[in-house]
Amino acid sequence: MLGITNMLPGPNATEMAIHIGYVKSGRVGGILSGLWFTIPSFVIILVLSWLYFQYGAMPSVGGFFYGVNPVVVAIILVTVFRLGKSSITDWKLACIFLATVLATYFTTMNEALILISR
Repeated sequence: MLGITNMLPGPNATEMAIHIGYVKSGRVGGILSGLWFTIPSFVIILVLSWLYFQYGAMPSVGGFFYGVNPVVVAIILVTVFRLGKSSITDWKLACIFLATVLATYFTTMNEALILISR
């Protein structure tokens, strides 16, 4: 199951939960385990977005949301650094990465086409 999950595009943890549910209880188990795996994060995002639209314009709460932005940027940068460290292992891959970044930045070409053309 782990090998199949790693070959599929998308969130591996969700796919693994669906696979385990499917193995344990068939199609219904796969559907239910997938739903129960994703519903908590959906509810959290729903509540946070409601709070943002309800209270985001208040000056006392605006500071909180303003402070969250650097945290989100830091999480993204750490993730990019970790992925880059494990993905870019030699100079050829570093050149491909740099060419892709430059092509994305300086052209209007679709990113997917740039990655496919490598």
